[in-house]
Amino acid sequence: MNFNLKNVSVVISAFFLSSYSGYLSAADLLNANEQQQLNQINQAYQSQYQATRIDDKNNQLNELNANVESAKIKLVNNFDIVSTDTQALQSKIQQGEFDQQLSEHLRQVAQTIANLKQQVSSSLAQIDVLEREISDSRSEIIQLDRTKSDALVELYDDIKQRYIRSAQQVYNDDYQGQLQCDVTESISVCVNRNLSSMRNAFMLSKGGLDRVKLTQFKVVDATQKLSGDLVYSVSASYQLVYSPNIEMELRKTLGLDKIRFVLRSNSSDTVFYIGDERIGSGETVNVSGDYVGLYNVKAVNNGKVQSLRLTLENDGDYYFPFSNPGHSKSSATTAKRTNVTQSERKARPVTSKTSGSSTTAAVTHSQPKTVQIQPTHVDQSGKVIEPEPVVTTSATQQDAEKSASVKPLSGSYSNQVLYKDPSFTFILPQSSNADGKTPAALSFAQAKQYCEEKLSSRLLSKAGFQYINLYVDIPQGNYWMSDGKLYSSERHDEVAKDSNNNQFVCMVNLTK
Repeated sequence: MNFNLKNVSVVISAFFLSSYSGYLSAADLLNANEQQQLNQINQAYQSQYQATRIDDKNNQLNELNANVESAKIKLVNNFDIVSTDTQALQSKIQQGEFDQQLSEHLRQVAQTIANLKQQVSSSLAQIDVLEREISDSRSEIIQLDRTKSDALVELYDDIKQRYIRSAQQVYNDDYQGQLQCDVTESISVCVNRNLSSMRNAFMLSKGGLDRVKLTQFKVVDATQKLSGDLVYSVSASYQLVYSPNIEMELRKTLGLDKIRFVLRSNSSDTVFYIGDERIGSGETVNVSGDYVGLYNVKAVNNGKVQSLRLTLENDGDYYFPFSNPGHSKSSATTAKRTNVTQSERKARPVTSKTSGSSTTAAVTHSQPKTVQIQPTHVDQSGKVIEPEPVVTTSATQQDAEKSASVKPLSGSYSNQVLYKDPSFTFILPQSSNADGKTPAALSFAQAKQYCEEKLSSRLLSKAGFQYINLYVDIPQGNYWMSDGKLYSSERHDEVAKDSNNNQFVCMVNLTK
């Protein structure tokens, strides 16, 4: 027999398409009344969610935090200006001169510092209010989620019962189909060879192989043309099966594929992990997600670890107690960028101490001495900690004079803007070579000279790197900081010096 492969391919294609798409559509799973109920539940939730204004509040909070960080950078920059100009004014006074213009400039800088302090204080006060409001809004949203989930579960149970009742009924139907047989074979031979395909075609027409269970399938008539085409009629009885696949697709359509549960501890310092993913910290953490199967849930508290293998369930409550739990909290953390979702956008304040650049100036006395201005700090509340001058021996001055003799820059350089805000432009110098452009690597003195002479700017401080790291990915490598130490863009922190030539970023002040 020469079986028609073209006809087989059509049947097989129809089989795969229908078996996978027969129950994926919401229109196939839900009737009109059920679809209307689902729309009403979703619309009610969306309306109540928008009423909390949590997204607007999070946007405002992020903007305020960015303003605070920018103001802190400006404070550090202005303290550097004060240090430099004060030393210059002091030197002129000691020479019997008084620079009125320089004095007036210092007065303006002092006013700028006062305004920046007020800006930081005002923004922090607004942040405190917003964080409380956002916390309240999140509590409201958690309750909205539970209300919506309860309504969806109730709808799911009703639909499931409809499917179960339908599965208990037996349906009778007549069906007509067509086959292409070889002209040399009889009708009975062709029908018997293709009986399985005929059954599948009927089941696909009723919703899919997973949804139909045949109780009777009888060919009652068949007619074959001279071309070999065969038309047949079938009398069939069947039941609609409520299969695990249908249940899974139904839960997915209703948005019930995610489960919600709570992780609890007796310490606010507890950090929770599911697998290797950090979920949250505190005494209570609400979690939702697509968690199917066994998971390793871990709670860590001041070096103590509790770990359990759990099958996470909807509305589950999992408690991890610790004996003598610690409540110490780190006084400073380094700000890092986070992935932001629509309803859980979080503020990212830099709470680490912010250090500025240091400058060295010679003061005329009976014996040459050097006054080194220590790095300026801005603490978590936005309060500026004034620098204390430290008098060192003239050896430091000799080192400074030695570093002043800088090797001339050679080669071709270009500048890439890493990030720009209303007050500063952060520039990454690049060198050109046969392989293209790569971040320029120079000695500390050369890097400082490049920023000052070519861009009228200064090297970036650690606080500056932490600031721009909130918004952009800094290319891999070690970078000179304004104090001559190194910052690693991979570790997001200070690292030990292992090379005399390193990359650097120049900070251009746009407000001068």
